[in-house]
Amino acid sequence: MSEQKAGMGAAETIQPAGVKGAGPRVSRQAILAMVALCTAVFVAALDQTMVLTVMPSIMRSFYISVRDLNDAGWIITGYLLGYTVAMPLFGRLADVWGRRPMAMVALVIFLVGSALCVVLTRLDLFVAARVVQAAGGGALVPIAMAAAADMFPPRRRALVLGIIGGAAEAGGVLGP
Repeated sequence: MSEQKAGMGAAETIQPAGVKGAGPRVSRQAILAMVALCTAVFVAALDQTMVLTVMPSIMRSFYISVRDLNDAGWIITGYLLGYTVAMPLFGRLADVWGRRPMAMVALVIFLVGSALCVVLTRLDLFVAARVVQAAGGGALVPIAMAAAADMFPPRRRALVLGIIGGAAEAGGVLGP
């Protein structure tokens, strides 16, 4: 039988002495939470570069000629700006308001931005929707990392943080 270690989060339990491999174990709930957060981080990062594959179609939809390619560049630049600016802001908000509520807020922001991208027909509004979408996506990275630090013991933390970082980078690489 395992017993709860005083002062630790509910996600960590300690096995009784004498059990082979005794030490902190991570709960199934913590692992599932990290899988969900890593998936969200991956999808948000995927969206940074995935738009490149459909850029010719987007340019046609907004009547952007090749000569006006600078206008289309804002579709990508706006996403990167929103993604980058949201990280420190939502990292702090997650410290103040909690990881789970802010993760939900970030997901809603990402989904609203994504939905707006589908329905908007003006380039300036589309770019603004991409910034909103990116703010939600960028917020997920520090929230996931902070949640990992809360849910995993120090000896496993580096691995989990590496997996989160890997999910973010894999999304960016696999997007195009």
